[in-house]
Amino acid sequence: LCGPDKYDIHHVVLVRGDLEAAPECGAVIKVPPGAELLKCETIESTQGSAGSLTWWYPTTTIILRDPHAGTASVVADWPPGSEDTVFTLPAPVPCKVLLHPLRQELGGQELDHEAFQKAIMVCAEQSKQYSWNTAVSAFLAYQRTMHARDFPTPEARAALLPKVRTSWERPPICSAVAIQVWQRYFDMVYGEEPDEVATSILTWMPLWADATTPSAMVKTLTHHGWSLCESLEV
Repeated sequence: LCGPDKYDIHHVVLVRGDLEAAPECGAVIKVPPGAELLKCETIESTQGSAGSLTWWYPTTTIILRDPHAGTASVVADWPPGSEDTVFTLPAPVPCKVLLHPLRQELGGQELDHEAFQKAIMVCAEQSKQYSWNTAVSAFLAYQRTMHARDFPTPEARAALLPKVRTSWERPPICSAVAIQVWQRYFDMVYGEEPDEVATSILTWMPLWADATTPSAMVKTLTHHGWSLCESLEV
């Protein structure tokens, strides 16, 4: 989560790789004493940038972390194909991380990393251009989330899935990237068991890709096992 900007709005960026040290960027980015540079592969939907083959923008995001202050900020962008060219931002952008619940340390269901990367690839290949119309719809439908109690039977959950898949087809805003990828991930992993797909979506990602603002996403997911972290730990 990057921001907030001058309108108090956050921008959602999906992390698609491990967080690693980035000492090679120290030649172009000034690092205060005690701070460190980190990098991770990301993908996002934004008005200003797109990938060479998709509307979504894949890149390596460079982060400045100050462990003493407990802060982290996005400071640069290292796009694929730019070789050694790192593009610094005009000013650091504060960032937070929303940690998913399918983590090994939690002792429950774990993420299938190969399937998750495949979900990212498929979603990116089918991506559409960022849409202000979707942004307005999401703002107006701020609290329109899914509730498991509204789908108490396998038949009700089966009827939900086509509607979820249809929501993926609308042009996105930034939050739609994470929603689409996670929902498609469950669709891929449990594709032969539709009720398990729907149950997983209702448990971990009960949001509409075409009607969810970043703030609504955070509010909902933190009540479904996700953890909001203000600082980054390697």
